[in-house]
Amino acid sequence: IYVYTFVSVPEDKIVVIVDGKQTGIYSLSSEQQVRIETAQGYNILSIKDGVACVTESDCRNQVCVHTKAIGKSAGQIVCIPHRVVIRSLNSKESEVDIVAN
Repeated sequence: IYVYTFVSVPEDKIVVIVDGKQTGIYSLSSEQQVRIETAQGYNILSIKDGVACVTESDCRNQVCVHTKAIGKSAGQIVCIPHRVVIRSLNSKESEVDIVAN
């Protein structure tokens, strides 16, 4: 006898961390723009078609703006000058969690 347990994750999400503190969790299934304000400046996070990217920032180096968009697979966007990390919440939990024999 085999028993399969599945953990359901209703949607893929990303988390925004500013200066080491989680400031928001956003669904990749909802098209939106989020302004991330920090003491050092701002970033505009755009979510569309199941991916997220930084489309605008007032940081000097613009690395965050030129970083590839992230989706449901593991990935992150970092803006070091603003101390911002945007990270995928990987939905591997929706796969088989336990198999018992």
